[in-house]
Amino acid sequence: MLTGAKDKEDDNLLGTLLGIIKEDEKPRPATQQPRTMDDLIAKIEADQQQRTRDERTAFDQVASKKSASTESSVQAQLRFCPGANTLQGLECRRRICASVTGKDPACPAM
Repeated sequence: MLTGAKDKEDDNLLGTLLGIIKEDEKPRPATQQPRTMDDLIAKIEADQQQRTRDERTAFDQVASKKSASTESSVQAQLRFCPGANTLQGLECRRRICASVTGKDPACPAM
């Protein structure tokens, strides 16, 4: 009976060892884990620089797009109105936006 328990322990040990070997045979990810603190810091800095470049590219793409409001003739006309804190400015804006209220972003519906 003692040999049966010994065989079962050997099977468990063999299974564990085969599992470990199979883990070692699995393909490693493309990026290796840093082995030293210097490697880790270099990886973090490289990731941060890449993120900064990606953000700058995204901001440049957004900034290069022209919105309907900044390109509309209504917006151009509104730029020539006096300040919005004056009666003349309010009247000028009302007159320009009368026909396009809610249709142009420069003249939202109230």
